[in-house]
Amino acid sequence: MVKLFDMTYVFNHPWSVVTSAFWRKYPHPIASHIVSVDTIDRRLEPNGDLITVRIMETLPPLEPWMEKFYKQTVGSSYIYEVSTVNAEKKKMVIKSVPLTGNSLMEVEETCIYSEHPSDPKQTLYEQKASIAAKIPFFSAALENFSVTSLGNSSKNGVQIIEQHCNTINKFSAQALFNPFKLHLRPINPHLSSSSSASSPSSSSAASSIPSLSSSLPTASPLARASISS
Repeated sequence: MVKLFDMTYVFNHPWSVVTSAFWRKYPHPIASHIVSVDTIDRRLEPNGDLITVRIMETLPPLEPWMEKFYKQTVGSSYIYEVSTVNAEKKKMVIKSVPLTGNSLMEVEETCIYSEHPSDPKQTLYEQKASIAAKIPFFSAALENFSVTSLGNSSKNGVQIIEQHCNTINKFSAQALFNPFKLHLRPINPHLSSSSSASSPSSSSAASSIPSLSSSLPTASPLARASISS
């Protein structure tokens, strides 16, 4: 059986701010399960699309009964992500699949950031994922846990984006009203110079890359998440 996850959220920030915040998302203490992020390819297509390929090393949270089995079988988990940005259409599409653990579970995820159709000062975020476990007798339990974990990660991810949007707006306002008193500092305070180094483990994972086709802030009444099986 396949579990489906669906979530939508509206940012009260323009698309340019939200997508800028996306690239500053990691590292962050709220998302401590993301160990490293490595960009392995970036190119500009003739039609103007900016394509970025990244590999993420993660240590996903596990239930006690899963931890020993999963770590012995997989260890660190690697995610292959392809993002497509069309600045003219103000649309960003991110597709991701796991590189490891596919013998236990298959996951496909798509996230879309687009300018809100009724308000250009807002950004519509849509996330969809399908989860199918392959462990006899434990598939339902693993799928339910994975959907719950994905929901929590999504809420944390939105919170991180909101934080970075507020930081970007703050610095933009300082530059506008006090351009001579603006003290520049890293936009992501959790990013250190050492964090940009590629890890050997993520580099080795890149050699087996498959081809790939193209907490929620409670103040927002526009957020919605649904789960179906």
